[in-house]
Amino acid sequence: MGYKVSWLLNDVDYCHNKVKFNHFQSMFINPITRKLHTFNLEKKQIIMFQQIQYLGGHKYVAEKKNAKISELFNEAPCDYHAVYKLSKFAINQYIKYCRWQNSVLEPTLSAMYQLQLTDHEVVHNYGYIFPEQIYIENHPIEWQLQVDLWLKNGKSKLVSDNLNYFKLKKFIVALESKTAIIEKLINNYLNISSDRGNDVQILF
Repeated sequence: MGYKVSWLLNDVDYCHNKVKFNHFQSMFINPITRKLHTFNLEKKQIIMFQQIQYLGGHKYVAEKKNAKISELFNEAPCDYHAVYKLSKFAINQYIKYCRWQNSVLEPTLSAMYQLQLTDHEVVHNYGYIFPEQIYIENHPIEWQLQVDLWLKNGKSKLVSDNLNYFKLKKFIVALESKTAIIEKLINNYLNISSDRGNDVQILF
């Protein structure tokens, strides 16, 4: 028919570049353009969230601006290269949440135990947010610990042997192959050294 469709969700709260999207809302993020559109009924205003990045849980970082109707159909890919690191507070809160699960099967705590890591070491060496994180359901600290555990156990085929471990988020748009996404993600992690925390923006 030649029609282009753009979805408008109910507007959501936004504070200090942070926003929460539930599972349903997050499906309407376009990970290629890194945009999502909402509508403020009271102000009768279209809102655009752009430069969206996933932080884990329901939390995202994004820019928010008023948008025109013509901007709804701009499908230009976002050239996104930003690398962030979760703050000490955010990482400690995540570890605390994992302990609240009170389960020996909790993957983050299990990996910490097997790698013999303290909370302080996890704060210093983990919690990087790479561009590909927008596609990944797994929490960044969890999967980064898991990659180090695979390396410790001598697994050399990090992607092909462990592809099923990674859970992709669901979107209403088509994605590139899971293998390609995970390869980029793991390579980015392996290429960043543990002392690069000062070279990336810390997210509070």
